[in-house]
Amino acid sequence: MTRTTVASRECRIYRLYRRMRGLWQAGVPWLPNLIRKYIRFVYACDLPYSAELGRNVSFPHNGLGVVIHAGVRIGDNCQIYQNVTIGGNGRAFPAGAEGPAVPTIGDGVIIYAGAVVAGPIHIGDGAVISANSLVLISVKANAVVGGVPARPLPIQAALYQRI
Repeated sequence: MTRTTVASRECRIYRLYRRMRGLWQAGVPWLPNLIRKYIRFVYACDLPYSAELGRNVSFPHNGLGVVIHAGVRIGDNCQIYQNVTIGGNGRAFPAGAEGPAVPTIGDGVIIYAGAVVAGPIHIGDGAVISANSLVLISVKANAVVGGVPARPLPIQAALYQRI
């Protein structure tokens, strides 16, 4: 598999996101919301302009059913498959801590279809989250996790990474 190019289908949502975020950061009042609603209607993907996505984040299957919380940070070169939810767990952040109670996703992470990543956790660089997993605890770099709730699996993450 080759690197995602700007012209590829799976990159359309990412390009729209970049335009939407740029307009939001420039202080344009209504156009970012219009683009967000367009993404939600056409692609069935809830991607807020206040979420921070790194470079070359790809949404295979056009991001169908993907829901991302407004405070999430996603690193560079990540893949997020269909029906993935990344957000808070509905609980308050621990006393004395700052920032939203949402996940931080490292660089080069692959999140397969139907996975749920919830709570104030960190997913390490190069990690792989298997399909239909419920991730409620932090994941180490280059680890493969799966199950409900997700547990480390004895598989090398390098087998899943892009070539």
